[in-house]
Amino acid sequence: MILSLELRASAAPGQPAAAAAWFLPGNSTHRWLEELACCGLTGVETRLFLVPRSLADRTPVGLLVLPGSAAVSSAPGGVACKVVAGRLYAPVDATLPPPASDGELRALRP
Repeated sequence: MILSLELRASAAPGQPAAAAAWFLPGNSTHRWLEELACCGLTGVETRLFLVPRSLADRTPVGLLVLPGSAAVSSAPGGVACKVVAGRLYAPVDATLPPPASDGELRALRP
């Protein structure tokens, strides 16, 4: 089953949550590696995931970076992400309309 989710920018200004991950857009491995090196994300505990355009088109549109235990020396030039329902990475300033609890979202995709 394929579910579509809508993301909206949060209307409430304020301090964004600490980033759990970073999305680096584009398909340039050179740029990704430069960004990771500049931010101190080159340790073995950093996990990297290619983000494909779609299920049918596996061309990368970006890289999802999950920092390990090492502190990030500076914010990467990408989109700061939070974890929703323990498995979905979304921009820290995004909301899912209508609001749903983590449990409700997990129930949609066990």
